[in-house]
Amino acid sequence: MRNKSKEELIAELEEAQEKIALLSQNEERYRTLVENVGDYMWVLELASTKTVYVNKAVKKILGFTPEEVKKIPLAERYPPHSLKIIQKVLEEELSKDIGVDRGESRKIELEAYHKNGHKVWLEVTTRPLRDDTGKPTAILGIASDISERIGTQKTIEKERKELFITLNSIGDAVIATDAKGKITRMNPVAESLTGWSAKEARGKVLSEIFKIYNAHTRKEVGNSVSKVIEEGRVVGLSNPTLLIAKDGTEYQISDSAAPILGDGEAIIGVVLVFRDISEEYKALETLKKSEKKYKSIFENAVMGIYRIAPDGEILAANKALLDMIGYASFEELSKRNLEIEDGNIPEEYSRERFKEEIAKNDEVVGRETLWIGREGKEIYVNENAKVIRDEKGDILYYEGTVEDITERKLIEKSLKESEEKFRGLVEASSDWIWETNAEGVYTYASPQVEDILGYKPEEMIGKHPFDTMPTEEAKRVKEIFTKFSNFANRIDSLENVNLHKNGKRVVLETSAIPFFDDGKLLGYRGVDRDITGRKAYERERDNLIGNLAQRGMLLKTAANISRAVLSILSLDELLEETVELIRKHFNYYYVGIFLVDEEKEYVHLKAGTGEAGKKMLADN
Repeated sequence: MRNKSKEELIAELEEAQEKIALLSQNEERYRTLVENVGDYMWVLELASTKTVYVNKAVKKILGFTPEEVKKIPLAERYPPHSLKIIQKVLEEELSKDIGVDRGESRKIELEAYHKNGHKVWLEVTTRPLRDDTGKPTAILGIASDISERIGTQKTIEKERKELFITLNSIGDAVIATDAKGKITRMNPVAESLTGWSAKEARGKVLSEIFKIYNAHTRKEVGNSVSKVIEEGRVVGLSNPTLLIAKDGTEYQISDSAAPILGDGEAIIGVVLVFRDISEEYKALETLKKSEKKYKSIFENAVMGIYRIAPDGEILAANKALLDMIGYASFEELSKRNLEIEDGNIPEEYSRERFKEEIAKNDEVVGRETLWIGREGKEIYVNENAKVIRDEKGDILYYEGTVEDITERKLIEKSLKESEEKFRGLVEASSDWIWETNAEGVYTYASPQVEDILGYKPEEMIGKHPFDTMPTEEAKRVKEIFTKFSNFANRIDSLENVNLHKNGKRVVLETSAIPFFDDGKLLGYRGVDRDITGRKAYERERDNLIGNLAQRGMLLKTAANISRAVLSILSLDELLEETVELIRKHFNYYYVGIFLVDEEKEYVHLKAGTGEAGKKMLADN
C-alpha cells in the first residue's frame, strides 16, 4: 500500500473527524490507515498538554511504545531547545480566535529523546484540531525521522566552513567562477595578486580581473575558463606566464583551472588556482645559467662527486668517482644499491653509521670511511656530504665529495706498525728517550724517566731539561745547549747532573739530534742514560790510580833511603823503619815484610786493615 503524504493524511483525518458520526462504519479502515503509516503520529491536547493519541510508528522512530509516550511528560521527551519551539506553537494556537486559520498547518524541526538515550531529529507537520465551535482543542502532529538528513546537512555545513577557512588560509590564490566565467569568489591571496577585492570582482568576467600574458612575447594568453568549460578537464597555463595586477605590478605565476561539477556531472563553474613564482622564476633562470658551469665542474672535477638517495639508490656520479671505484659508466654503477650492500661493510664504516652522523647537523665533514669498489676492491676515502631537502623538509638525497686516501691509509697503517714497534723498543730500553720542541720544552718522555729521575712521563711534559738540574749545572748546560741549538747541531754524550725527585743527584749522559720540517728546526729527539754508577766507578778508579802513584813514589823514596841507610842500619832495623813508614803514610795497621830470596835480597810486602789484614799476617 502506498504511503500517503502528510498533507493527504491530515486532510483525510479532518474529513474523518467531521464525518465520524456519519461514517462510524469506516472507523476501522481509518484506524488501520493511521496505525500502519510509516510516520509517527500523535495528538496533543491543548488544555492539559498531554498526548492523548500515539500510533505504533513511534516504536520504530523513538523506541517507546504508544502507552509509554502517553505517560511521559513533554519535558522528559524533548530537550530544552525543542520544548521552546513546542511551547511557542501551543501559545500561538491558544491565542488564535475561534475559527481563524482553520486549515493551517506548519512544519517544524524538533529533537526528541530516543528510549536508549540518544537524540533523534524529527520533521513535524502540525495542524490544530477544533471542536464544533471552531475552537482549537488539540494539535495533530505527523513526525518523520530526518536525523540522517540533518547529519548530512551538518557535515556539508562543516565542510563548507572548513573549505571557506582553507580557501582564505591557503597560500595559493584561488578564484571561482560560474559557468559563464563570471567571478563568484576570491580568496585574500587572489585579491593581493590581482589588486582587486572580492567585492569589486564579484560578477565580473574573469578576463577583466585576471590579465595574463606570455612573459617572453608579452602577448595576452587565452581564457583558461572557456577552455575548461569546453573540454571539461583540468587545464594548466603554459609557462612562463605573466600576471599584471590592477596597479601594473607584474608577477610570474603558475596556475591551473579545473571544472566545478554539479549534479549529474554538469559543469557549473571553474576554480582557478595560481601562485606567485617570481622568486622561483628568477632562481630558475639563475640556475639555468649556472647549470652548464656546474655540469662542467661536475664532469671535470678531480674529486669524486655523488648524489645518493636515502634508500641507497645512486642518483649521480662524476667521472672521477667512476674511475676511483673502477666503473666504466654510470649506468653500470647505478645498478648497485648501498643499502643492500651495507652488510658487507665493517660497522664503523656502515651506511647506517653515515646516516646517524649526517642526521646530527645535516652534513658530515672529513669523514674517513671505506668503500667497496668493483670486484670487491677496498678503497678508503675522505668524505664530505650534506643533506638536500625538498620544500617540505623531506630528504631528497645526499650530495657529497670524496677523495681517495687509500695510499695515505696504507702509509698510516705502516707508520702505526712502526710506531708500535718503536714504542716496544722504547719501553724495553733502560735509557730515557725524549723529545723537545724548538724552545727546548719536553713534548714526549718515555716511561724510563720515572726509574731515572722519579718523575712520571706526564710530569715532564712542559718542563725544560734545565728544570731538573742544580742552578749552576743548569746555567752551564743551558749555555752549551744554546750553542748547539743555534746551529741545529747534534749533541753527543753531554754529561750533566740532575736532581732526582727525592733530591738525590743523578748524572746523565745526553745525546740528541735535531729534526726539521722543510728546513725549519722543530726540536730535538734524544736519549739520556743514567751514568751515576759509572761515574762513581770512575772516581774510585781515579782515586785508586792516584793512590797507587803515590805509593809508588813512596816506595821509590823508601828504596833510595834504604840504599843510603844500609851502610848505617842493620837489615832488621831497616825493615822496622819501612813498616812504620807504610803504616804512617798508607793507614794500614797490619804490615808484614817477608824475605823470599835471601841471596837476591828479595822481599814480599803485605799490608791490610781490620780482620782481613790480621788474618793475612797470621797465615804467613
